[in-house]
Amino acid sequence: MDQDTIRETDNSLPEHSEGIRVGRELLAATKPYVEGSATTSWCYVGSTFGLMIAALTAAGLIAWWLFHAYGALTLTPTRSWSASHNYHHGHVGQISTTSVGAFPMMTARMWQASTRW
Repeated sequence: MDQDTIRETDNSLPEHSEGIRVGRELLAATKPYVEGSATTSWCYVGSTFGLMIAALTAAGLIAWWLFHAYGALTLTPTRSWSASHNYHHGHVGQISTTSVGAFPMMTARMWQASTRW
């Protein structure tokens, strides 16, 4: 598919489905990924598990008071961070104007309707 091709918006599809490939177009797009390499795949799996084990080990070895010291340096009490963190996990992925506890999100339509600022 040519990079300069602009698709017409199909309003019958959900907003997150805009511009998806289907049928032969999808098969053609995946053709470069047909050939696999077992060695490369196992390297990716091994490195992922290695990094995961390193991260979990570091998290277990770091003293609990390190986070309290960081909170004192950033003037963020632990209870405040904990409340925001719990709110984030309860509302992640929801689109809201406040974006409290979550990253600000925009849909494709919101982005198209927005100004440069």
